[in-house]
Amino acid sequence: MIQSEWGAQSAVLAEWAMNHLTNRLDRWGQYAPLSKRERENNPRNRTYKALTLPARDRRDRGDQVTLAKLQRHFAGRKIKNLLGLHCRCSAGSSRWFGIDIDLHDEHDFEDHYEYEAKLHRNHRAAITWWERLQGLCYDPILFDSNGGGGYHLWTLFSEPCPTPLVYEFAHELVRDWAELGLDAKPEIFRKNDGRVLVDPKTGEEKMGTWFRLPGRHHTREHFHRVWSGEPWLDEPWLEGEAAIQVMLENNPGRPLK
Repeated sequence: MIQSEWGAQSAVLAEWAMNHLTNRLDRWGQYAPLSKRERENNPRNRTYKALTLPARDRRDRGDQVTLAKLQRHFAGRKIKNLLGLHCRCSAGSSRWFGIDIDLHDEHDFEDHYEYEAKLHRNHRAAITWWERLQGLCYDPILFDSNGGGGYHLWTLFSEPCPTPLVYEFAHELVRDWAELGLDAKPEIFRKNDGRVLVDPKTGEEKMGTWFRLPGRHHTREHFHRVWSGEPWLDEPWLEGEAAIQVMLENNPGRPLK
């Protein structure tokens, strides 16, 4: 049911992502199944790996992020179609930033109460930063990213902003992560301050990490849910069509200058 709702809106979501989320078209992230040998040597029993594409030996062929690729991602039919985008264009600006509050697996915790406490702390931090951005007149989108205590917080700008300013703003936003009880500072995309880093072996720009787009999770039977901002509801997390409408109706905020 939920997947069919995402599939029905996949073309519209692809247009939305192309217009608001793509900082560059010549690089993107994507998932690929592990080979048999890779699965045998994988201590965490993962079945998929994350890649930055195109592969280095294919980067002269003009392959890019397209509406068709984005539509396949949002339709969520195959894990290998799921995409992530980079938070900086080649000119050094960013149209958004993302915050990733991780909680991967309940089995990583020896004590169930420790896991429950971690769930609570993650939730409190995510809501705190969402509300802080609201107070700054932004329209953040808070996602329940994995159905197990992980959150993605996206903030979009009405026009590209200098990446160093975006980086500084995002880090200031989460300055109180320790006071909120998190074990570590959450991942922020982009991960460095906007400086161009070059691979000494190839002379190419190091792309760094990419942020997984909203939609289907790559290992769990879960589609992103969206925080409604109405905690008094029996179920304040929106899913399917309701979650998609929040994304499509998002109002990108004022640029940083």
